[in-house]
Amino acid sequence: MVDKINPKQFALTLGVLAAAIHAIWVILIGIFSDSFQKSIDWIFMMHLLAPVYDITQFNLGYAIILTILGFIGGYVSGWVIAVVWNWAGKCCRK
Repeated sequence: MVDKINPKQFALTLGVLAAAIHAIWVILIGIFSDSFQKSIDWIFMMHLLAPVYDITQFNLGYAIILTILGFIGGYVSGWVIAVVWNWAGKCCRK
């Protein structure tokens, strides 16, 4: 039997997780931007690709916007996943 997922709870969980990941990213970029640039360049070269991204100077405004948008994207994705899961569970029980 497929259990139902509470869409609001799952959406909030995924939203907070996405926001946390983005917050950690901007904190690490703020502290270690030079090391991260070298890591990104190395990852691209290992995939036989030319590095195309440059890490720019840390900007607190962009960091806040990224974290908020990460939460919104995670929340919406979580809600959609839960609704589809519940719908698919109803269809499969028949």
